[in-house]
Amino acid sequence: MNETFSGLAYDEYFTDRKCKELEGAMRENPEFSEYRLKRQHWGEDWKLDPYFVQDEDEANLIFMEPEIVDALSDSEFLSFVAAEMKYTESSESPAWRHIVLLLGLLYFAAIINLMGVMIYFSSLDFIRAVGPVLVLDLITFILGTIYYRKRKRMISTRRHIDLIEARENPMFVSALQKLVSIPNLEKSKEYRNRLQYIEDSFGKSSS
Repeated sequence: MNETFSGLAYDEYFTDRKCKELEGAMRENPEFSEYRLKRQHWGEDWKLDPYFVQDEDEANLIFMEPEIVDALSDSEFLSFVAAEMKYTESSESPAWRHIVLLLGLLYFAAIINLMGVMIYFSSLDFIRAVGPVLVLDLITFILGTIYYRKRKRMISTRRHIDLIEARENPMFVSALQKLVSIPNLEKSKEYRNRLQYIEDSFGKSSS
């Protein structure tokens, strides 16, 4: 049976037959029973609209291009979603990136201001302008160091997640293998790197 979704508004969420089938598979597993799968209308052709795994409050947790959902079997889909959920939980707060970026912009503006003072004003004005630059420099360095450590820890955690999932569920490795063969995916490079890390790690452990 063909599905038609005419009159969908941009950004409107909808549920198609594939969503219902995969939700049925998700509800059979207590780990996924509270989650829902929906699509969001982004363009003229609804068949190109992405999928989102949502929590019970309808907040988007995982984004998936339709090629991903179409390529995976039910068991591969569930194993992939399990790993992606753990990835989401390990993500650093976006606020850290915004704070470091803002401080970097403020530091750059302070440097530009200091250069102007050096050219047009007295040495006393220059000394007064140096203070804020040094303070911003110190704050940016401290927060940047904290962010770098948090991100490094997040990457380590995610690699550990992939190894555990791959060791406990071969369907996860099968899912990654299928994803890396799909051209032009938004995260194709990430999936390839994850699969390569798993294969390299298992190769080292067996040697």
